[in-house]
Order: sequence, then C-alpha cells, then structure tokens
Amino acid sequence: MKDHAFSRVTVTCLGIIGAGFLTAVPSGRAVVDGFADTGDTYKSVGRMIFTVVAPNPRGFPIGTVLASCTVTLIKPDVALTAGHCVASSAQNGQPPWLRAVVTFDRDDSLDESKWIDFAGTAVHPTVPHCMGPCTFDGGDPGIQDTGLIFLANQVPGITPSKLAPRNTLDSVERLQNIFNVNVPMAFAGYGTTDYNGEYSSARRIGVFSFDRILDQQWASWKKGPSSACYGDSGAPIFVHVGSQQRIVATISDAGDTCTEEETHARADTKYVQDWIKDTIAAH
Repeated sequence: MKDHAFSRVTVTCLGIIGAGFLTAVPSGRAVVDGFADTGDTYKSVGRMIFTVVAPNPRGFPIGTVLASCTVTLIKPDVALTAGHCVASSAQNGQPPWLRAVVTFDRDDSLDESKWIDFAGTAVHPTVPHCMGPCTFDGGDPGIQDTGLIFLANQVPGITPSKLAPRNTLDSVERLQNIFNVNVPMAFAGYGTTDYNGEYSSARRIGVFSFDRILDQQWASWKKGPSSACYGDSGAPIFVHVGSQQRIVATISDAGDTCTEEETHARADTKYVQDWIKDTIAAH
C-alpha cells in the first residue's frame, strides 16, 4: 500500500500519533501544466493549512506548515475535501499546538489575515483509521475518500459550489462510449507546477479528461494537458451541468510522480451525497 503522505496528491492525514504527536509530511504540490486563476474563476476553492503555533513534543519550529490540501466551499461555513486530509484530525483530535485553517485567497494563501479557523472536521466512516499518514490507495474497494471541514465563521462574498446531480459520471461515461470522445473537466488547486518544485501559495487551474468509473466510490481520469500533484488532494473536479459548473469528484490519488493515471473520489453518488447532507445536518 502507498503511504499517502508521499503519494502524489495525498499530502496528509496529519499523522497524529497517540496523544497529540504528529509526524511531519512533505509540502503540498499542485497543478502540473495548469495556469493561474487570474480571473478568480474558482472563488469557492481554497487551501487547508495545518501550521505549528506553539512549542510541541516533536520540536517542530513555530510557523512550520505541516500539511496542506485543497478544499471547496459547499455551504457558507462548510468545506469539502479529501477524507485523508482530515482523517487524523477527525479520528484522533487535534493537538493544541497545531492551528488548522482554511483560506480562499487566490494569490497569497499564506496571508494570515485571511485565515479562517476550523470549528470541526468529519471523515467518511469507510476511511481507515489513520494514526499516521493514511496508507490506502486510490481505487481500494469500499473506501469513500471524502471529508468535511466546519469553519468557525461563514465565508463572506463567496458563493458556495454545488455538487453535481446524482450519477452524472454514469451519463458522461455513456456519452463517451457512444461517441468515442474524451470529456475534458477542470479542477483547481494550490501548490507548485512540477513534481520537484517548491511551495506556491496561489490557486491554479488544470484540465484533464475523464476516463472511466471504477465503482461506487472511485473513477479515473487521464492526464493531459494538466495533472494534479501533492497539495491538490481534496480539489474539486468540475463538470458542466447546463450553464453551471458542479463538483463531480474530489482529487484523491494520482500516483507517486504526478505522471500516472489519476484515481479520484466520486461526489456524484447518492451514497456520498447522503452522507454529506446528513453529516452537515447533524453538526
């Protein structure tokens, strides 16, 4: 099994070990061969950051960013992300020396004046317990790699994105098979532009083509012209429904080198949409 702290899009489950210990993970990396969201097209797409704010048992310097993923605002105070991004926080609790925030700043996600603190997290119950970085692969049967972040404040000035109608990918797959065409889809995330690059704090857009449905939880996409990478975990994949763009999946796993076929978590099934609705209602 792949260690999701080091696989391409899975930046972290935070790796909280025992009572308040945390394993450092690599910095997030993002859209390869994409382009900057200069028009602020995807205002609802933000960045999740876990940063050290106090002395801690592991000796991490204050100000260290230990983990980063991408999120999408789906309610004024709720964001959707990958389950592995919040699994350890939801399952084990968050140590007091670690601050968890979301920002929707397009150009400078490290501007602390724009940060919004977490008020809580939830992870789909099929995500394995992660005492350290999650170790499942995209496509592993029975795992719905979906998580939610509840924010301490509502986000002003941003219209939340909506989920695609149920079974949208089934319709897309039928059309592809009938007409023998590839359906391009856009995604947006935070990070750098190549596998070996340094951190970037700006939002970028990528485009790739839908490939096929794997099962109720997973579907795959073909790389090109863009691909996802570390730090894009949780990023929304959009499909056009009429004149609107709707979330049909979230970035989960695309291999270890940002060059392989990508397997991502479906967001268009009754199975996951019921969980999202019920979890928000119960919060």
